[in-house]
Amino acid sequence: MSVFVAGFVVALVTAWLVTPVLARLSPRAWLDVPTASERARKPQLGGVPAVGGAAVLAAIGATVLVVRGFELPPVFVVRDAVGTGAALATLGLAALVGTFDDLRGLPPLAKVAAQLVVVLPIASVEQPELALGALVAMNLANTWDHHDGVLAGLGCAGFLGAGSGLWAGALAGFLPHNLNASKQAGAAPTAYLGDAGSHLVGAALVLVPGAAWALVLPALDLARLSIVRYRAGSRPWVGDRRHLAHLLARRVESRGAIAAITTLIALPAIAGGPEGGAPAGLGVVTTLLLYVAALRFARE
Repeated sequence: MSVFVAGFVVALVTAWLVTPVLARLSPRAWLDVPTASERARKPQLGGVPAVGGAAVLAAIGATVLVVRGFELPPVFVVRDAVGTGAALATLGLAALVGTFDDLRGLPPLAKVAAQLVVVLPIASVEQPELALGALVAMNLANTWDHHDGVLAGLGCAGFLGAGSGLWAGALAGFLPHNLNASKQAGAAPTAYLGDAGSHLVGAALVLVPGAAWALVLPALDLARLSIVRYRAGSRPWVGDRRHLAHLLARRVESRGAIAAITTLIALPAIAGGPEGGAPAGLGVVTTLLLYVAALRFARE
């Protein structure tokens, strides 16, 4: 059995087993409970445990120990220029900052300041471009974590495209628990990724070579929303229910179908990106055209 397959299977099974356990054991402070101002964009009834980041971390750690002992590469798969130490520090800080945001809530400027601390380990190994990329990626992933299964599905596809069975398996194992809510109004899934999960996934997409192309779709969606929100008198970072997944929910009832559609839209960019050159450009253009078509479908 290859390292890729072994990593994928062990991470998937671990995340699938660990997520409901963490959800049951999570304290009240770890629940995502919509405030009165958030009710319009968070329609679930009651709180949802934001334990996805912890579940993914647990799956990563368990898989590294089972598959390769402490020999992290190639199952861990990070950029050689960054190194395992700086990568682990960045991922740990990303999960820590996200967890603090889940528990206490951070205003926008404070969150950006904390994210600058997250990317310091990458900058310290003279990789300023990757540090900036990780900063942008954490925020893009955070904007895409707004609908059950959307970010987990997108991240899983991105890591598969980059050849990281470890990260793909961890998200694939978490995904069923993020999609298992019933169709009735206000029903909620077992767990959310939370900011801990979205920050962790965003940073990992930059650290795993070739995986960041999964962020093309969130970038397109945020660019459109920034214009829409500005014209509506709001600010680009203020959440609402006008993301692509929210619009698709008007036409598509199944959460799983919405996650599948958004992931399929991103696949051309994911597939073409690691190839570089013309395939990368063609992939991005194809994803853009599919994105526009999905918007038209959702608005009909």
